[in-house]
Formats: sequence, C-alpha cells, structure tokens
Amino acid sequence: MTVITCKPAAHHSENVMTTPQPEDNQVVAAYGRNYARFSLEHKIHCVPVDDDEEQNYDSVNDILRQLLGGPVRGVILPRMRLNRDAEVLDCGYGKGAWIDSVLNLAPDALCTGVDIFTGVGDHEVDNDDDDEANKDEAESGIEIFTKKRWNLNAPFRDDRSEDRLTPLTFDLINSRLLADGIDSTRWPSFVRDLHALLKPDGWVQMVEFHSMFQSSTGRPTVFLQEWWNRYARMLQVTRKDPRVGPRLRQLMDDAGFVDIQYHQIPCPMGSWDEDRAVLGRQALPVCQEMLRDVSEYLFKAVGRMNDSEFDTLIKGAQAELARPELRIYLNVHVCIGRKAPRRK
Repeated sequence: MTVITCKPAAHHSENVMTTPQPEDNQVVAAYGRNYARFSLEHKIHCVPVDDDEEQNYDSVNDILRQLLGGPVRGVILPRMRLNRDAEVLDCGYGKGAWIDSVLNLAPDALCTGVDIFTGVGDHEVDNDDDDEANKDEAESGIEIFTKKRWNLNAPFRDDRSEDRLTPLTFDLINSRLLADGIDSTRWPSFVRDLHALLKPDGWVQMVEFHSMFQSSTGRPTVFLQEWWNRYARMLQVTRKDPRVGPRLRQLMDDAGFVDIQYHQIPCPMGSWDEDRAVLGRQALPVCQEMLRDVSEYLFKAVGRMNDSEFDTLIKGAQAELARPELRIYLNVHVCIGRKAPRRK
C-alpha cells in the first residue's frame, strides 16, 4: 500500500462555493461495510472504503493494466516518457493503485491524487493528518504522493485554498471510473477543467466502464440484465450518467483536445476467450464482487430493495458471469487526448 501525505481540507464560505465539499474523512457503517459519510450523504460513489475494497482497487488496476497494454503501456497510455519531476494528477485516485504503478515507472514524478475520501476506511473517523505514521512508513521505502480532498463536481476555479490546483500545471492527468461520482451535467465542464490544468503538450487519459455486461453470443441474460437496468436507473436517480463511456471522445473534442484516440475494449469474464483466458479468469471474481460493492447501497438505501431480493439478484448475476456458454464481457471505454502546444 502507498503512503500519502495529506494537505488539510479546504474550508469554503457559502458565498464562494455552492457545491458541497468534504471537510473530513468520517466513515459510517452500512450493510456490514464502511462507507465515507460524505459519499452517502451526497450520493457520490457510494462504494465501501474499507480494506476489502482496497484489495479490489488493486485487482481492478491490475486488470486494466493488462487490458490496456501491459505493465508499462497499460499505465501511461499516451506514448510519452515522463520527464524527471513531471507533474501527474489522478482524479478519483481511490487507494492510489494507479499512482503506485506510475511511481514504479517514473520514481521522480510529482504525483497528486484527488478524491472525496482520503482516509483508510477502517475506523469510525479517519485521521489522515498523522504525520508521524506517514513519516515512519515513508522511511520504510514506500512511495509518497500528495493527496487532496475535493469533490470533482465543483469547478477547480472555485477552490480558494492554498493547495488549489492551478492551470498549466500537469504533464499527465488520469481520470478513471468516475461514472458514479460525476454528475451528468458536470461532465463537459469537468473535461474542460482537465484541459485547463494541463501544460501545453500535456495529455489526459480517461477510462470508464460501461457496466452493462453482455453476451457475445447474443443470448439474453436474466439476472445481469435486471442488475444493469436497476443500476442504470439508480445512477440516473442520483444525477449520474451510466453511459458516459461512449461520450468520452466527443467530450474531449468539445473541450479542445487534439490527437484524440478512442477505443472500446471488451474485457472477457472467465476463460471462454482462449487468447485472453488468463485475463478473463482474473477479471471474473473481481467483477463478481463489483456487482455487489457498487450497487448494495444504491439498491437498498436508494431503491428500497430488501435484503432477500438483493441477495437473489446478486447471486444470480454472479452465476451468469461465470457461465462459459454465455461468453460474457464488459466494455471498457478508453480515450486519450493532448493539449495543443503553444504557438511559436
């Protein structure tokens, strides 16, 4: 696990800021898991934040790294080499798995992670300002990066804190798996904000799941289709866009990016695809767990689904994922774009 240094949470007056911002890392227990209180109160990425979820983040990062090109090319997607002291931003960094991968490739990179929750997640209230603990772990040789607590639904220009993110700062920005965290109306201005934060000639890479699991045989699924219908509806109820992945190219184009490259990559579930059987076997249990983790709070607390209905749905969907004759896959949408260099 990566150790991270923390800048204090910014405080904003009402006349400056209208989008709510997290001021701490308070955690609440629900359905046997720990969640960030701010997430549940504002319906932003309602996924657990405990140790189990950290392991899932690591597994998802490994799968995406393989799917997108391997140990090196699957981390930094543009064909670029990070210079010494290059500045890198990770939006929605989770537990820091992608930044870990970057620092393994470019140890001198100056990395910043932004998320609404910057704690550990195993206590009622996380204290992420424990400098002594961070110092001890840093001395053990674990990589360090800076974290910033911020709700990405607010424009960065609204931030009046000393550690605010400023335009023309970053060489590379990563935005990954934010569909359940970014409001549908925020996406165009969010991508424009990323463009503004980049240095000229810098790159943004965006990755989103389209969480509608499909059969390559065309055969209908029962539980997976029901799960997707409910999940998409709950995201819409909470003002999110469950289909933002296919829009990434247009969003980047509208924001002024150049050299845009977009790919839709199917990730197989299980070993039915002989060419990617290892990847599929690794992805299957991770996605089976994901079905539960990303939907339990939304289905039960927001959608008023009872425990028995939920368990039946999840067990049925998990079983369908594992049926090789259905040849189930998940589409991953990937888009990279460059900010044009300054004109001479």
